[in-house]
Amino acid sequence: MIIRPTSSYNLELPDHVTHEIDGCVSSFWIDQQPLLLQLSSLQRADGTQLSAKHRLMDRIEEHPSTWKHLTLAPSQDPTVDQAFAKQFDGRFAWLHGYFVWPHLTVYATISGPEEEVDDPDNWAIRALRRLSLSVQ
Repeated sequence: MIIRPTSSYNLELPDHVTHEIDGCVSSFWIDQQPLLLQLSSLQRADGTQLSAKHRLMDRIEEHPSTWKHLTLAPSQDPTVDQAFAKQFDGRFAWLHGYFVWPHLTVYATISGPEEEVDDPDNWAIRALRRLSLSVQ
């Protein structure tokens, strides 16, 4: 199914995903499965856009812990700037990522058990591969 969290972007998710939109944060999960995908976005009308790497480094500085930078780049859109890193607290992992276009930034997190988050073919990463702009 195609979900459009805002008028700016959409993504394709499995039909059995539950979703909730609470203000600017959209949450997605599958009942009885441990992964959670959350997205938020910010449109830019003017000014210079920060790079995905810059935004990720700012997040890392704000929340010091053990981070691992990843070469993950799920979007196949050649116009998007992407950067990802992972946190792990010994119990759960959080994959943090930014998708940056000149007029839009989408911040994504995937959280859950590390082995599930690290699976490159989990439903949440597959959904991020299908994230696309609605507004050019």
